[in-house]
Amino acid sequence: MKTSFAQLPVKDAIATDSIDIFSEIGAKTGKSPTLAMVASLLLPGLGHHYLDRNQSALAYFTAEAVAIFGFFVCDYYSNKIALDAAGYAWTHAGAQGPITGTDDYYWKQVGKYMDVQDYNSTIDLDRLDPKGKFNPNQYWRWDGESSKDRFNSILSTSRSFHIVSSFCIGALVLDRIIAFIDLRSITRNYGTKQTGLQSNRVNVQPGFSVSPASINLVLAASF
Repeated sequence: MKTSFAQLPVKDAIATDSIDIFSEIGAKTGKSPTLAMVASLLLPGLGHHYLDRNQSALAYFTAEAVAIFGFFVCDYYSNKIALDAAGYAWTHAGAQGPITGTDDYYWKQVGKYMDVQDYNSTIDLDRLDPKGKFNPNQYWRWDGESSKDRFNSILSTSRSFHIVSSFCIGALVLDRIIAFIDLRSITRNYGTKQTGLQSNRVNVQPGFSVSPASINLVLAASF
């Protein structure tokens, strides 16, 4: 019985090289993309400026400034108008006391009931906890329905400014997220160019429009 052997030549294994996108950019520009992304989390646009993308940096700086300005302005007017509402209630209903926010329980009831007796009677009729009643020091009595409606209108305006100021805080967070994603997209685009692959990078530039009634986020994207 004979045994046959066959020998097949095997070519050298194909070697592949891995490309570190961050190292490639660092070697090319002498700047760290990781540092740029960390900087963008601290201040949107700072990372883009570090990588010499000044046009994008200006857009992020502007969005950040608008959001910060909007927060302080809206917060200021929210508190100011709330104090105006309290002063109006003191003049037309005799209501008095500090107002620490637009959602204070006492001031909500002042805007809901014509007088403190009306409120306390409702507590009794609904068999609620008598501790919820207001004491004589928390007295109020509106001089007319129109005055009560006017008070509610003023307080509603204060709440609107407060809501917008909250959205401005959210806009600050969102601006950082968008800046970080944009920088990440830049590094990936650079890496694909080094390997000869085609890639379309999404360039996002945010913008904000703030008003007492709303806050609008505008994203301009180029492909």
